[in-house]
Amino acid sequence: MFSLLPIPTSPPPSLLTLPPELRLQIFALALSPFPKALVTFHLDPYQREDYVEATQPALTRVSRQLRAEALPLFYQQNSFVLHSEGKKGEERDRWLRGFGLWVEELGRLEIWVRFWKRGGDGRSGGVIGVGLQWEGGRWRVGETWRWVCNVRKPEGLERDGEWIVKEMERLVAEVSQLYGRGGEVGAEGLGDLVRRLREGYVEWKSAREGG
Repeated sequence: MFSLLPIPTSPPPSLLTLPPELRLQIFALALSPFPKALVTFHLDPYQREDYVEATQPALTRVSRQLRAEALPLFYQQNSFVLHSEGKKGEERDRWLRGFGLWVEELGRLEIWVRFWKRGGDGRSGGVIGVGLQWEGGRWRVGETWRWVCNVRKPEGLERDGEWIVKEMERLVAEVSQLYGRGGEVGAEGLGDLVRRLREGYVEWKSAREGG
């Protein structure tokens, strides 16, 4: 004869039963940096091979406690793209408005500004990207820019990229004073920074080219 083992009555262990330090280690692995850039706007089908839309991971929607512990790591470990114009710019503003206090967890951003040229609507198919890094209690502008798109680099690109980097440095300092607590600028300040960068670039470029 054999005897049946008693059925355990205690609930199975969950993440919330683990020590906080261990939970954070698990979250750091589960929310490790995405291999693709996270964008704050809806992607066109052809863009999905290179980018991912910045939606909050399922893990952060399990419970309020897990959300409070895991979501900061998601924002701290990844880089997010903010577009400067058109419908993608409107989606950027909606994404930022939905942040609340979570915006203070952002660690890395990249601002996209479409290369401007005379004729038509003043735009080309290429985008200039400039990075922002939260470091030492304030936002710091990357020293270099990059050409984001796989299209031929237009004439004058180097000059435009250098101007955008310098203008962004000026705007970060200005916006930090207008909106900031210390070096933080908040969602409203970030949106204002991107809009003013785009407007200033078009005005500068139009004046240079007599447009």
